[in-house]
Amino acid sequence: MRLRVTLRGFVLSCGCVGGVYQTYDERLAHLVDVPAASCTKPSHRAGRALTEADLLWLVQTTSDIAHAPAPLTDPHTRRARLID
Repeated sequence: MRLRVTLRGFVLSCGCVGGVYQTYDERLAHLVDVPAASCTKPSHRAGRALTEADLLWLVQTTSDIAHAPAPLTDPHTRRARLID
């Protein structure tokens, strides 16, 4: 999986830092960027995908995560579009 663009970052309840990325094939990737020193979750390692429970927590605690940003390329032409 090749990451193309960082869409947003966040801090999980355990203190780990994560991010939402767009890949070159237009998919979204939710990854752990920096695990907190005090985190005890074995799945929270740098570069690993977030678990379903982590994503559910994000949706419940972040009001704007449900409004995904528009794709950065036009799906019809595959060309970059301007961001307002």
